[in-house]
Amino acid sequence: MSEILRHTSHGNNISVISLKSLGIIRKIAFSNYSKFYILKEKNGLYWYQNLINEELIFIKEFVNLKDYAKLDINFLDGFTINYIAPLRKTYFYINQCVDHYVKYWPKRQFVPIHGDLTLSNVIFNNKDPICIDWEHFSDEQFDWGFDIAYLLLSSIILPDRNKQDLNPKDILIFSKLWKKIANLGLNKVIIERPISYFKKIFTTNKNWEKIICDSPYKLFPLSKSNEYCAYFENIIIK
Repeated sequence: MSEILRHTSHGNNISVISLKSLGIIRKIAFSNYSKFYILKEKNGLYWYQNLINEELIFIKEFVNLKDYAKLDINFLDGFTINYIAPLRKTYFYINQCVDHYVKYWPKRQFVPIHGDLTLSNVIFNNKDPICIDWEHFSDEQFDWGFDIAYLLLSSIILPDRNKQDLNPKDILIFSKLWKKIANLGLNKVIIERPISYFKKIFTTNKNWEKIICDSPYKLFPLSKSNEYCAYFENIIIK
């Protein structure tokens, strides 16, 4: 039995199919233009698999032709958490992700990145969380903490839906988590001006040109106005 999970959504022209009888998720690109994302995901999964040093084998098969690419990914046991649920309900899982990042990502100034880490890209089970959907992976060196800071921001901003009246409980939980990652040695600019930091990276680094062109609304910091940035960075962060 097959089920189409996604058909050329986010502007990347990638089709995603669940093939339960084969125990795989199949991602297909039908043009050289859209193969960009399949190749990124393949490289990201291999990098991540080596990073966590688990017995899990993520990729079952990879096919790369002139105008076609197919990536078969083995099913993973577990569940996902709604990425727009309020932080007071997702705190436990966000904190697990922070610990997972600290445990496995190389502790050096610059590291490769997932590039779009939100709760929708994490599978949870009785062990460590597992990061999935590596279509924005880059082995270019970015600041350590890039992915986990992006995840934390998404955990409070995405449920907010552009309002400037965040729930006080969510603010307190976010502050606790933000202090936790700040004490791990993140870049000071990420800690003090996180939305501004990501907006600058996404609009000045060539790694993101095609991604933003194809999916202009995918990276949430880019949708935030200067007024929202000022509100968040001058009130919530400080």
